[in-house]
Amino acid sequence: MSRRCQIVFLLLLAALPVCIVTKEFSTEHGFLDLPLFGKAFLPHALPIVQEIDPPARSEHGYDGQFYAQLALSPLLTDPDLPRACDNVQFRARRIGLPMLAYAVGLGQPVWVLQAYSVLNLFFWWALLGALAHFVGFAGVRERLLAVAILWTSGTLTSVERSLADLPSMTISLCGLLLAETHVVTAGGLLAVAALFRETSALSFPALAWIDREHPPRRLAWLVPLLVAPVTLWFVYVRLQTPRHSLELNLFSFPFVGWWEKIAPQLTRRPQPLVELLAPIAIFVQVTYFALRPRLASRWWRWGCGWAALAVVVGAPIWEEQIGFCRILLPLTVAFNVLVYQHERNRHYVLWFLFGNLWLFERAIACSPRWLDRTCLIWLAFECWHHWSATKSASASAQVLE
Repeated sequence: MSRRCQIVFLLLLAALPVCIVTKEFSTEHGFLDLPLFGKAFLPHALPIVQEIDPPARSEHGYDGQFYAQLALSPLLTDPDLPRACDNVQFRARRIGLPMLAYAVGLGQPVWVLQAYSVLNLFFWWALLGALAHFVGFAGVRERLLAVAILWTSGTLTSVERSLADLPSMTISLCGLLLAETHVVTAGGLLAVAALFRETSALSFPALAWIDREHPPRRLAWLVPLLVAPVTLWFVYVRLQTPRHSLELNLFSFPFVGWWEKIAPQLTRRPQPLVELLAPIAIFVQVTYFALRPRLASRWWRWGCGWAALAVVVGAPIWEEQIGFCRILLPLTVAFNVLVYQHERNRHYVLWFLFGNLWLFERAIACSPRWLDRTCLIWLAFECWHHWSATKSASASAQVLE
């Protein structure tokens, strides 16, 4: 692929998140539409938020509205926080993005809220830069990997609603990319990712591992580096915030929550087809981790905890695809990296298609018509080109035999 074509590909790739963010911009409120404040919660918001009066275009809003308010008091000292957040202790565990927004906004409430709203876009660009540096976009497989990571529903939902899923995954992934040459930096990045979203601790086995190349003595300093920051912050949160009695019911017996999502779709199909097919794509990703165990691969160890999480999460997580796709985003990323690294020929095409095809719903829904049609045609061409090349290679191999 020529350099000019790679630049065009990058521009098309980067156009979608820019469209998502700029679509919500207004001269009156800036980017405050992105955290999705709700009419029902806004009367209980922090006084400074009520004074700023962000737009509330839905009844209940979404999770970003609570983390945006944490950004105004990242040390949890504001006495109105328990009233402003639906579950302040649960939300405060994920302090990384609010604290970063507070620093970027220099503590000024209007600047902090605006910074919080758009930080996901900068993490998206950071992820794009990491992929460009470590993988590149010269080949078909590299470009498909970039699309599967950067345009998947979990990534775009995080950008669209100013959530911590993309930032935590990006930081964790960058740590893994540096693991071979900068272990201390990699461990620090994984620890920081857990402050953005505590479930990122599921990725710790990627580094905290014992085998021939990783002797036990390595864990003596690596485990404290990984665990200490999030542990100390959890203790601080517990001391600083009141205990909340809200029952979340986030877990269930293996595959029960997944089946409760699938079963109604098979009988009545009351929701869009993607609500049936997206959980099946996640099931394909989980199946891949079960059928292709690679304990020696740090990417497999990075994603296996998320595969296990997908098996036991309950019905509330599976309620809508924008929810489970973003929560299980590291599973999708690890799956695609492993398929890129280890699968060849038609196995690669089949795993890629069945593990990703129905996870581009947000890309189609959020992009301008010209962009999604152009990229879907391109994606179909790339898959056809790769399939044709593998068939030709197989035929040549048979002739040589």
